[in-house]
Amino acid sequence: IRRACASLRRPFTVLDLGASEGYFSIRLTEEFGARCVAVDARDVVKSAEPFVASVVRQSVTPAIVHKLGTYDVVLGLSFLHHVLGWRKMLDQIVRSARSLAIIETPHPEEKLRQALNRDQLGDIQDTLEEWGFERQEGGASGVWDSHLQRGMYIRRRDGALVEGVVRSGSGNNSVNVTRFKDEVTK
Repeated sequence: IRRACASLRRPFTVLDLGASEGYFSIRLTEEFGARCVAVDARDVVKSAEPFVASVVRQSVTPAIVHKLGTYDVVLGLSFLHHVLGWRKMLDQIVRSARSLAIIETPHPEEKLRQALNRDQLGDIQDTLEEWGFERQEGGASGVWDSHLQRGMYIRRRDGALVEGVVRSGSGNNSVNVTRFKDEVTK
């Protein structure tokens, strides 16, 4: 994650989905000055509040991710196998990531005790590769089967960079800006 983020223009923004205690958000804030939003349904995410830009304690759905907007980096670490409708979530992650989408997922043979999609781990990894995510070298050991290595996948997006000066006005062009933003993100 550090290696992938090192090339980004700083400060960059991060959306950390299923952030738990916010470990990765905190590290990216400390090391890169990133502006991180840590999202998790559990109360443990509140422990990250003093260290990151924002904490959202809410169930993570594609609609919530859409409402949160776009970020330079979107993290979904040990996350997709817990999400109902993981393909829709993956699609929204890709749409929300301006530069990098980083996904970690268990090895297909890992015997998970609790995970909504524990029998779809192979499908998740196959879909990541089909959608242009590159598997990275290394990776964490499995949680329940430590001899298996979890997959770390990164999808880079070379988007359009728009530079300019923001000026005040009546707001009439917001329709055009929204239309332009939608075209660029497709």
